[in-house]
Parts: sequence; structure tokens; C-alpha cells
Amino acid sequence: MSFSKILDMCPLCELKIKIHTYDETDPRWIIIDCMSCLLPMSVWRGKPLHTMKIGPMDYEEMEESLSKIAKKKFGNEDFYIDKTQNEIPDHLHWHARPNGWKFPLKFRIKNKIRSLIKKCLDLLPLKRHN
Repeated sequence: MSFSKILDMCPLCELKIKIHTYDETDPRWIIIDCMSCLLPMSVWRGKPLHTMKIGPMDYEEMEESLSKIAKKKFGNEDFYIDKTQNEIPDHLHWHARPNGWKFPLKFRIKNKIRSLIKKCLDLLPLKRHN
């Protein structure tokens, strides 16, 4: 079970606040400005809603849709699609980032801490229940 589901709160499932909506014509995803980095972000909202795995056609078409927005915003080849799940690791979403973009320091620190915690948890022995 995912961390967001355990807490019963996923901001990408709810999408209560949207700064700017680029495209919501396809029911499988929406493209909006990310609340954290203010860059275009596609968020999966197809079925199942809270997932990290989608079919190859959905994957390709969602990427193509985000790329169209990025080309308008950043220029034809002046961007990349970042498919790393940073703030919300268990709900599929991608960001269009301009080439040369660097994560703000707060994100780099958060990600380093998250990585260290994961390594520590991986080292702990599993409890066995008989």
C-alpha cells in the first residue's frame, strides 16, 4: 500500500488547487502548473487513478501531450520530460523542465534525506510473524 493511500491524502488525486491549466481535454490526464516548481506537469487521472503503471499507448500519448505544451512554453528542443516522482512518489506525474533547470535547494535536501531514510530502512531486519 502506498504512503499517500495510508494517510488517505494524495494532492494529485484531489487536485483541489490549480494555478494554471494547460490542457484537460483527455480524461486520462490533466496538464497543469506544478504547485511546487511552477512548471508544466501532466498528472494521470485515468483508471486506476492512484497508480504508477499505465499501458504503453497511454504512456506514449501522455508524454506527447506534455511535450506539445513544453514546446510552446520553452521552444522546440529546449526542454526535457522529467519522469522522476519527487514530492509524491506513488501517483504518476511528469514535469516538463527547461534544459539546464536545477532543483531548488529545498528539493535537493528533501530528496537526500528521503534517500538516506530509505537506505536505513532497507538495512533494518524484517520482523517475521509466525
